[in-house]
Amino acid sequence: AETPKTGYPLTIRINLSKIPTKHSISSLHADIVCTQLKEMLCITIFKNTSQGMYNKPIKVVLDKKDHFFVITQPEKTAMVFPMRFGDDSYVIIATTLFQERVVLGSSKSCAKAPSCTWSPIPPAELRGEYFEDLTTNGGFMSFDVLSRNIKRSRIDKTVWNLSNFQAYVRHYVKCTRGFVQRSMRKRVESLSEVPNDDYLRARSFIDTSLKPLHFDVYFRAQFSDAIESGVSKTT
Repeated sequence: AETPKTGYPLTIRINLSKIPTKHSISSLHADIVCTQLKEMLCITIFKNTSQGMYNKPIKVVLDKKDHFFVITQPEKTAMVFPMRFGDDSYVIIATTLFQERVVLGSSKSCAKAPSCTWSPIPPAELRGEYFEDLTTNGGFMSFDVLSRNIKRSRIDKTVWNLSNFQAYVRHYVKCTRGFVQRSMRKRVESLSEVPNDDYLRARSFIDTSLKPLHFDVYFRAQFSDAIESGVSKTT
């Protein structure tokens, strides 16, 4: 480890010759983030119960696209996730997911899970942060982590779920849009089968009933019969 650079809580030097693949680097980064988050949760929960004071939000960087904030509050730690998406359809699906998650989180079945809120604007605790860190099109998802959520039997699962929340949402949104597109494609194909069947039945009727005659001969015969019947009636 080295002296942390400006804006980063930790700076380390890695010998790339001992890390043969990129997967090892990504897994190392994930382990560092999880360890850092676990330490912050344990320490901040203890400080909150003893001091009962607010601390400045801590920015945790996952990669170039994703980051979140850890905010120390009395008797809990708030996790705020800025959500960004590259397509408007992703925003619609994600917003629906967040709203349903908030409603589900208030039910009795999720009483032991961290409470969550969603807002299209940054929460008040993030005032003073850099504008580019708060620029989103998917709003802000917040979780309140209590002391019961970081017990020894739960802390690893809690840290893993929180550190991978943005990746999970992105995967869920892509899968949901793919499912909707496949369903719409199948629906369009099923609706197009009806006109096609009608067209084939009409075509087969014309081919079988008018096969000996050409269209012009057929229509001339029809008109001549109509004219003769009209003349006979007048006479």
